[in-house]
Amino acid sequence: NARKIPAGTIRLTGDKKTEEINVNDGADAIMAALERVGTLMDATGEEGTNVGGLLSSIKQTMAELEEPISNAPLVFKTAYPQQPAMIYADGQRLYRVFQNLVQNALQYSLEGSRVYVAVKLESGRAMVEVKNISKFEVPEGVDFSERFVRGDAARGGEGNGLGLSIARSLTELQKGTLELTVDGDLFKVVLRFSELS
Repeated sequence: NARKIPAGTIRLTGDKKTEEINVNDGADAIMAALERVGTLMDATGEEGTNVGGLLSSIKQTMAELEEPISNAPLVFKTAYPQQPAMIYADGQRLYRVFQNLVQNALQYSLEGSRVYVAVKLESGRAMVEVKNISKFEVPEGVDFSERFVRGDAARGGEGNGLGLSIARSLTELQKGTLELTVDGDLFKVVLRFSELS
């Protein structure tokens, strides 16, 4: 007989109303509550709740970094799905992951280029994709998610090389994966999480 761990409650705030629901009630109850609240604007859990709103975390990160984003010589392009993406996650950890990824893009993107941030739902998985063109020549065969590895190692300057390492660790703590690919100067990070079911 498996021990049941209380999952806590989640507050769903939509354009019609706000509802609080016990996560142990399951995905059907959460989906029904999502329909009742209308267009989801926020999803927050009490301390210890292991459900996070992926979409709301990304939007919160983008909103909180609005000033550096708008002052950067970059164009941010975002693409979000119509429906919310609910995953098992810790909201604070999730926020920290996105904050690290966006700050990495702000710091290391080629001036005048675009940074793409997209949330996709595919085959029961929620994915976040961040793509940018590096302002530095990217050496081949380097794992930028290892501790203290930086793409601009020759430059000196800001950054300690921990951002992507922290992002990977926090993602894995939440049963997600962080995949990093480099194609020439194109830098692409893909996070994958199982959707709440």
